[in-house]
Amino acid sequence: MLDLARGLSAFAVFLGHLRSSLLVDYPEVQDPTLVHRTLYFALGLGHEAVMVFFVMSGYLIGGAALAAILTGRFSPGRYALARLTRLYVVLVPALALTLLVDSVGQSWFPTAYQGSLLPLLNSGPAPEAHVDLTARTLFGNLLFLQTIAVPLYGSNKPLWSLANEFWYYALFPVLCFGVVVAGRRELVRAALPLAIGLAGLAWLPVEIVIGGLVWLMGVAVHALAPVPGVRRVVHHPVYRGSSFALFLGSLLAASLGWPIGHDLVVGLAFSLWLVSVCGVRLTAAWWDVPARWSAEVSYTLYVVHFPLVFMAGVLLLSDGAGQQLPPTAAGLGVYLGYASAVLAITVVLWACFERHTQFVRNALARRLFRGSRTT
Repeated sequence: MLDLARGLSAFAVFLGHLRSSLLVDYPEVQDPTLVHRTLYFALGLGHEAVMVFFVMSGYLIGGAALAAILTGRFSPGRYALARLTRLYVVLVPALALTLLVDSVGQSWFPTAYQGSLLPLLNSGPAPEAHVDLTARTLFGNLLFLQTIAVPLYGSNKPLWSLANEFWYYALFPVLCFGVVVAGRRELVRAALPLAIGLAGLAWLPVEIVIGGLVWLMGVAVHALAPVPGVRRVVHHPVYRGSSFALFLGSLLAASLGWPIGHDLVVGLAFSLWLVSVCGVRLTAAWWDVPARWSAEVSYTLYVVHFPLVFMAGVLLLSDGAGQQLPPTAAGLGVYLGYASAVLAITVVLWACFERHTQFVRNALARRLFRGSRTT
């Protein structure tokens, strides 16, 4: 089930951005049907899908770190190696692809990369924040300082969430260790990690801190899911069904722009459902294989798709017609064709890089930790 959620979230971000580039916005659809309404609703949940990512990251990474700290098994070196290899093995080629695609796009359509198409491609570059391919911005993104000290690299807008993830990875174990040690009344040992963690939180933009609250919801799920009293409640079919309905309701509220569709509400609603499926053995289903595959490529898809998607919109709006496509059979055919092309590129890059993350991690672990392996 977690694989399915990860895969669907990545595809929601990708397909939503592609819709914004190639297909007209919903108000421009003539005589919309229920199919159109459903399609545009499903393709408009990209930001909410990132909140789902944050919860799952907190569950998988933060929860495991918390358990290791509480049991005295936490290794800062191995933790850092696992997190950095996970990020960099995919990020470095993604930045190289961004440089290549954006450089070609800038040479062909310079004004588009300076924000002239913002009214139509509202996820693309803006006049006050056009494509930046400078070395300073490149190294800032490699250090996960985008949205903090440097702009996002090139047209690759989804990179904003990688800064969030990195700083959650970095600060959570420090603060967690400080709190655990302080709980043992070892205040002198706790002072430094708490000071570092709190200073880090004060330095980060408020948007990243708010996203961190969503991430911590995943940590809470990891901590609560094994508790017998909690399990008895959340594994009941009524709870599972009602919590899933609540999650769907939060997505609907977000799509309608209602205040109750806030990121924190979406994250909480997903967490309330997630705890109900943790530790549950489900029978094999037809979606198991595609779910595992989509989860495998989800990170690569997330960080490489946007420059390709933005280029698609630029090409479409510069071909003489100067307008996006209606969601007719022909328009959806173009949409699906381009989606297939981006997926093909994603799979190639995944096979070349992300697929070998564990090999890279183990090779570095043997050098750094005298033959040990890390996960």
